[in-house]
Amino acid sequence: MDKKNFNLFFSGAVILIVIFGMYFVFATMSAPSRVIFGGNTTANYDEGVFTVNWSNATEPFGENATHNIYVNFSNGTIFQTIISTVNYSFSNTAVEANYTFIVEAVNSSDTSDRANASTLWMYVDLTAPVITLQSYTNLTKKKNTATLDLNISVIDAFSGETGSMCLVDVNGTSNQSIDVSANGWCNFTADSALNLTASTDANYTIKVYVNDTVNNLGLNDTYALWMDSTAPVATFTCSPSTIGNGATTTCTCTGTDTGGSGVNTSLTTAPVTITSSSTFGIFTTGTSNCTITDYAGNTHNATGTYTVASDSATDSTSSTSKTPMRWTGTFVINEEQFSEGNTKQVAVNKRLRFKVKNINHHLGVLELTETTAKIEVSSTPQEATLSVGDTRKFDVSEDGYYDLVVTLNSILDGKADLTIKSISELITVESEIGEQEKEEVAKGGEEIIQEDSIFKKWWFWLIIVLIVVGAKVSYNYKKNKE
Repeated sequence: MDKKNFNLFFSGAVILIVIFGMYFVFATMSAPSRVIFGGNTTANYDEGVFTVNWSNATEPFGENATHNIYVNFSNGTIFQTIISTVNYSFSNTAVEANYTFIVEAVNSSDTSDRANASTLWMYVDLTAPVITLQSYTNLTKKKNTATLDLNISVIDAFSGETGSMCLVDVNGTSNQSIDVSANGWCNFTADSALNLTASTDANYTIKVYVNDTVNNLGLNDTYALWMDSTAPVATFTCSPSTIGNGATTTCTCTGTDTGGSGVNTSLTTAPVTITSSSTFGIFTTGTSNCTITDYAGNTHNATGTYTVASDSATDSTSSTSKTPMRWTGTFVINEEQFSEGNTKQVAVNKRLRFKVKNINHHLGVLELTETTAKIEVSSTPQEATLSVGDTRKFDVSEDGYYDLVVTLNSILDGKADLTIKSISELITVESEIGEQEKEEVAKGGEEIIQEDSIFKKWWFWLIIVLIVVGAKVSYNYKKNKE
């Protein structure tokens, strides 16, 4: 029912009330005749206009009789005196009140029929109902395929809610209506919940129209509804995306929402840690439990993937992107071992797992020679080549402090004997230069190291001088002896 039809309906109802509720008939009875009204056993409601009609009886209150109409008789004032052949109309649209009318007949001898006077009650109601949306959270978020529950309180102090109706307009294009209950409620819940049909995402005003018994029309448009029918976009990422057999990766669910209601983080799938435990080889796996939900109830699912790499695979996280990924096993170093220092013999393609600030990191052996070991420290990959006896420091938390120190004790039976220990040491320019020099020396090779080091020793040149001097002295001695 649109607003035009709504108003026509209640205008017609008011007309019927006026016609049937305010129509009074003067009945012909045995003398003396009396002024009697019909339909006044209950209060009659109007906005202040009514008409009293009567018929004339025989004398002593016959055709020449007049009729006095009193308003609020207690003050004893005649409101208006009317001759018997004229209808009476009352009009007062300025003051709301409960009016009492008394109508009495007076004959030509000025004798009053006060004892048989008739009384009429009437409320003048000029005020629209008070409309309240109970327990509604302003700017509730909904999608256009959902329904909206509304509990509407309707209060009218004068004429009441008999024949009243609630008309609700949510999106400016469609109206839904429901009768006001006997106790003054319009409940759009359960089977009668409001259907939302807005086609675009926007902020809509909820307009609630309610009439009272005499068709005063009230409006409450102080509440709004945010319509969001656009699903958010979920992203499921696993880091690292490539791991070795037996390693772990953490998959995180994030999302964005363009519909306006925003991502409901309380309904977002929590991060999950996955440990690969498959037979060795290349494969890709994923999970579909990543869900993003916005505040309007729209959802989106995403799948995150990670790869377990075999001998033939390349390590996508390596700084060179060419180093074979062969993490065929992982040794876990607990916090106590890491703090005190732990020594392990680690073969190529094996690695150690340890925690720095509750985050897993790894140290793995990439290559071995008889005198050097090439290692990788991750999460953010860092490669280093250590000679036997070398000690290196690494910052894995990227906070300006070295987090661990690694020592290559020896290389035996194709394994690097490594000691790993937790530290917290400020990184300085001098320490960075020192670590770089160690790397350059290690990459230069053992023979170069030995050659370079021996020719730089002062005692080496002292020995050479002594040998030369001794040879000269021996030569002169032999020559003088001859």
